[in-house]
Amino acid sequence: MSQSVDSDVKKDPRFLPTNVTPVRYYLRLEPDILGNTFNGCVAIDLDINNHTLSIVLHALDLDVQDAAVLVEGKSYVRCPSVQYDRAAERITISFEERLRAGSQAQLMCTFSGTLSAAQSGFYRMKYKGENGGERWIASTQMQPNSCRRAFPCFDQPGLKAQFNVTLIVEPHLTCLGNMDIISEEPVAQRSSKKAVTFRETPPMSTYLVSFAVGDRLHRIVTHEFRVPIHIYTASAKDAKVATFALNLASKTMNLFERTLKYQYPLPKLDVLSVPNFQAGANGELGLAQKQQVVEVVIHELAHQWFSCSVTTKSWDATWLNKGFATWMFVAKELQAALVLDSLRSSHPIEFRVEPGQEGEVLDAISYQKGSSVIRAISDYLGKDIFLAGEASGLNVKTLMDLWVLEQGYPVLTVTENPEAGKVSVTQNRFLRTADVQPEDDKVLYPVPLNVYTKAGLSKFTLKGRSFAFDTPLDFYKINSNQIGLYRTLYPPTKLRKLAVAAKDGLLSIEDRIGIIADTGALTSAGLDNSSTLLSLVEEFEFEDEYLTWKTMIAQLDAMRAAWLFEPEEVENSFI
Repeated sequence: MSQSVDSDVKKDPRFLPTNVTPVRYYLRLEPDILGNTFNGCVAIDLDINNHTLSIVLHALDLDVQDAAVLVEGKSYVRCPSVQYDRAAERITISFEERLRAGSQAQLMCTFSGTLSAAQSGFYRMKYKGENGGERWIASTQMQPNSCRRAFPCFDQPGLKAQFNVTLIVEPHLTCLGNMDIISEEPVAQRSSKKAVTFRETPPMSTYLVSFAVGDRLHRIVTHEFRVPIHIYTASAKDAKVATFALNLASKTMNLFERTLKYQYPLPKLDVLSVPNFQAGANGELGLAQKQQVVEVVIHELAHQWFSCSVTTKSWDATWLNKGFATWMFVAKELQAALVLDSLRSSHPIEFRVEPGQEGEVLDAISYQKGSSVIRAISDYLGKDIFLAGEASGLNVKTLMDLWVLEQGYPVLTVTENPEAGKVSVTQNRFLRTADVQPEDDKVLYPVPLNVYTKAGLSKFTLKGRSFAFDTPLDFYKINSNQIGLYRTLYPPTKLRKLAVAAKDGLLSIEDRIGIIADTGALTSAGLDNSSTLLSLVEEFEFEDEYLTWKTMIAQLDAMRAAWLFEPEEVENSFI
């Protein structure tokens, strides 16, 4: 199976040479959890794309002891030279005989390493067992680029291959992996060890490779989904939470299959509750690791479709993985995205990722802003068209490019013309520091207005600096349900009318949170008066939703923080 690589990838020094393409891995690992080491061997089937005397692949903190190449299943090419480039996290394996383009070869390496203490690659963690004794678990965290810490590999998301994994462990240990176990038998002449072999995976990226070895893990199972779902925990004391998570997982998987009309591709799903897991959660295909329950479970299971079944070619577009998984179940992410992206230290959703930056792009801009932009595009196209991936006839690329490739977002200033019955909006760059310079304000975003009135929803798009539209002035709400990624600055009189409309039940909880959060952010930036926010919050004494109150308290706290270094009598006047 040959894999093409785009010309820009061929020329990009961030990527491995394209003289070979990995097709299939055969990995055999033997961890010594108590000794904190592991040994392994890997055989990688390769398609030879160009005549070559060397193969370059990724390896980090591994001791590669031996390497050889089998050509066309017949003759061995010895590899007398293995060169390390630690800065690039690569090894170059050179050989004396040239591999010819169009042929197939198999690269074989033996290696050893240390189980990481940093919870990346192949690592171990200590925890207390039910009797208070010390126990260990060895597991993996390959994302974004730590598979190279576990075994030599072509550690780029675009280089998908199939993986065959065998773990050599003590008989009492439990082994988990991406796929189901196809054999478990004693190792010949080594009665103290067993070989656990997993079914071959579908083609997937290296960062999705996952396996775990634990001592006396507890398992519960449900068959309420099309394939069995298991949850493994370190202690039977976690059974109540695990049962809740298991029921949630089965409902979530059924929902995703119905909504996305694409079946989960594997024969099982294991959920592993890992003690003290620093990354919070980890959604490798077929094996998801959890500390938290509801949002984390749903988010990581969404990754079984977004970033597992479908992946990006490089980490430049990692926001698609994280944004889609977040978009599937959370609309509240918008406010976090707006706060973060109003800073000068923010960055575009998609940008060139240099070596060593892969982990840095897994931030809140990728998650929250990415999901918010996806949510806005879904609303713009219509959810059914969006989910089906159908051609809409709309210029989606033009709409998305500025939101994805540019940093920041606008504030829309609203003015009313009662005589003409018109409302005008003008966009400018929004910064929390309120020091927008002319060079900061050059980008004009295509802004979906989504104006809600008593008559229903009207959709307009602001394509330039300003735009005017007809609407009843007694009640209208711009950015209905807070779909768009922008702030709205209303006149104070209009805010009072919106507060009355909220009391009358005309505004959704998203809209109520939105006008409070917008007013608070604009007040903190000096674009509105503090009295405007205080008057608005006072109007919301009727509110009975927790999230709305949480937003109000957060905005008042932010306003008080702005007075922190004022004289005591000024600060106390706020209490």
